[in-house]
Amino acid sequence: MWKKILISVLIIVVIAVIVLLTVYFIKKNSNNEPTNLEAKVTQEIKYLDDKLISMLNSFNNISYQNFTTKTDAKNKSQSSSKAKSSEEKSEGQESGEESGGEEEVKESKDTLSIPNSILLSSDSNSINWNELKYEVENLYGVWDTVIADLTAINVNKENIIMFSDILNNLTKNIKEENKINSMSYTGKLYGLLVKYVEEYSKDKEKIDLYNIKLHVLNSYIFAESNKWDESKKEADSAVNLFGSIMTNANQDQNQTKSKAYIQLNELRKGIELKDKEIYLINYKNLIKELTNI
Repeated sequence: MWKKILISVLIIVVIAVIVLLTVYFIKKNSNNEPTNLEAKVTQEIKYLDDKLISMLNSFNNISYQNFTTKTDAKNKSQSSSKAKSSEEKSEGQESGEESGGEEEVKESKDTLSIPNSILLSSDSNSINWNELKYEVENLYGVWDTVIADLTAINVNKENIIMFSDILNNLTKNIKEENKINSMSYTGKLYGLLVKYVEEYSKDKEKIDLYNIKLHVLNSYIFAESNKWDESKKEADSAVNLFGSIMTNANQDQNQTKSKAYIQLNELRKGIELKDKEIYLINYKNLIKELTNI
């Protein structure tokens, strides 16, 4: 009798343990799911961050590389003509000599390393609109995926819809090759990225760094229209926000961020000159450092 009761109790205990363990693991996986999704959203936001900054840089042909490599088409054409003339004069020569002429044409494909210099550039207003049209079209495909993930972590739906509206306006102005409006709408898209990060992230320093970049980009956009007072205000806001980060940073963090902080102050002081080329030089050095933090 007691044996049967003991067996029944053990069965009940085993079932209870199994149920409790099942509930525990379901709850644990449920708690981890938002964290994993937020990590994915963080990567997607970083991709859009880099892409939008790259597009804004493209409006003034700003590149982080020191040199651009281009083929010297003129020399290639001259060498080809020379080779053709040589072939006409030596129709009766052996095939080995003919292959030498062909080799001369191949060797004439010289490349030139052109410095990416703002002051030396003669085509600062020559925008590669075809590349920008390609980039903005690709944003639609990326954004379709991001929409679903932002919705899943309960980001404000109005702000999500706003991105799509601004993206359409950006596309329209890039199609029309309107530089000022295109830069303005690109900046507005970046501002929405900052709002998304503020909604789901608990990392205050990361939020501050996004806001610093937003202020710098707004300063850059205002400088393009020679609105120097507005550009200065944005730079001032970035300096104040960065100052609080530097105050709270430890020694190792100061080493990695102090260079960007110094360059930000140089950008702000340089605005007083109201010289666009000098501004672009300071902006290029600063935004490069900020994207690496």
